[in-house]
Amino acid sequence: RTHLFVVGVSMGGWATSKIYHLMFKDNLSSLQYLRELHLSPFLNFSHLVRTPAMLKDDGGFILPIYHELARKYPLLLDFNHHLDIDSIFILPPQNLSQLQPSFVPLDSHSTIGVYRNHKVLNDVMQVIECAPLCKHSKPSNLRNYDASSVLFNALDSTFLLHNQSSRPQGNKREELWLYMFDRQSQESESIDFIPLLRLDVLLDSEVSYPSVALDRDFAYIAYTYGRKHIRVSFVPKSMLKAKLKIASEAMQ
Repeated sequence: RTHLFVVGVSMGGWATSKIYHLMFKDNLSSLQYLRELHLSPFLNFSHLVRTPAMLKDDGGFILPIYHELARKYPLLLDFNHHLDIDSIFILPPQNLSQLQPSFVPLDSHSTIGVYRNHKVLNDVMQVIECAPLCKHSKPSNLRNYDASSVLFNALDSTFLLHNQSSRPQGNKREELWLYMFDRQSQESESIDFIPLLRLDVLLDSEVSYPSVALDRDFAYIAYTYGRKHIRVSFVPKSMLKAKLKIASEAMQ
């Protein structure tokens, strides 16, 4: 089964949106509407989703979402294998307006996540660690200027898709980069991400809102191009292996 969670907007735009749950069966030829997610007893709206879920060993999954009306904050929805929501966990506030969380597992008991910092002066990208509870966050070596970043796992490593401009006065989303998470930095006061590859650049415009899909040979990285098109980069896993090797040797 392939689960699909989509955001439906109404007259109020994103602030009054809801999350709808659909499911593909078999060979993706049949799409079934399941339900609207009921996440609040009062005026069930202003919840949005953008990044993939984390699968659990028991057949359930954990879906990162966020609330956008007035105070902006991320949440984790814990689904069991019956597709019921067992719990809704509000992630601890970091004195920021935080949107579009992205989480990946590091092992069977711990995860890390990043957020989009929404129109705030403190633009250091925070990384939250959950083992198993999400109690602590650390600053990273990257900045987040109101852009949506995505974590994903491949080749026994954790990667980050992130906007980071090389020009001080340029559009903060004009370059899209691929980084490697330095797991050794978990023992330090700051989390490090190592640059591997600049995927695309569009000066004075955007290459933004990335997403990724994986198969045996490629990482398919999709993103908006100039806010007019969707572009997909086909990144061979053999290239990722070579970039990882170079980065690892440089760190030794």
